[in-house]
Amino acid sequence: PDDIKEQLTKYEAAIAAVEEKLEPLLRVKKDDLDAALTPLERAKVHVALANATTTMFCMYLKAVGLDPAEHAAKYELERVELYRAKVEK
Repeated sequence: PDDIKEQLTKYEAAIAAVEEKLEPLLRVKKDDLDAALTPLERAKVHVALANATTTMFCMYLKAVGLDPAEHAAKYELERVELYRAKVEK
């Protein structure tokens, strides 16, 4: 039980850190954000959000006892990684 509590505490801290980092971005309207960014910057933001969302979903899968490597989320992470590589060129 102590090990589980420790893991849960780490998980909650990770979620809180992600929420803290995303909060300023999520506070802005999408149209306003898009207008302020270049097309390349928009692509990078969209890839980062897709990566964060998919990673958090994989964390959820683990939390409910499912293996993300056995789930379609694995392929989504691979797809996001391909787009990340494209926008980083």
